[in-house]
Amino acid sequence: MVRSTVKPQPIWLRRKDGNILTLRIRWNIHTIEVEDIEGETHTEYEYEEREIRHTLPNDITTVTAFKKYMKGKASELLAQAKAVVVEEKPKLWELQKLSEIKILQTETLSLEVLREAIA
Repeated sequence: MVRSTVKPQPIWLRRKDGNILTLRIRWNIHTIEVEDIEGETHTEYEYEEREIRHTLPNDITTVTAFKKYMKGKASELLAQAKAVVVEEKPKLWELQKLSEIKILQTETLSLEVLREAIA
């Protein structure tokens, strides 16, 4: 399980490369009380998370169409994420590639606009 002090979005768009979306799907989101070193307690979110890739159809060209599409796909994406077998540790070459990623954006469907659309 993953923990965070920030409330997670159930679907978070991590990357968009052309019409290929890299999505983080989160479920079983709940709060827990955590005690720190000094004995103080604070609330954290605990949840399960998987990263998946999804191909966006070519006819999704507006934010409105994207919102409608993602709303209709939410349960399918969750099922897909739950079915993913996860390697616990990424390979070194994958970590190096992550630092080189450049986000490709289109005029109407930039990464930031799409993230806001599914928030």
